[in-house]
Amino acid sequence: MTKQKKSVANHALLVFAGLDEFNQQRFISSMNEFLLASPKHRRQMIEQWERDDEHPAAGDSRTAEHC
Repeated sequence: MTKQKKSVANHALLVFAGLDEFNQQRFISSMNEFLLASPKHRRQMIEQWERDDEHPAAGDSRTAEHC
């Protein structure tokens, strides 16, 4: 793994560590679903995450802010 890729991975781990328990569980569940998904389902999941990222739920105090 290159230094840049390690840096991105480390950043992701730090963001995860800063999440509350609800969002950590939400992340783990989503990651498990993604890892077990077919390539087609993975693409669909990514597209949904991108849509959700563009339009975050208003008033959801459990939604993490971008870093």
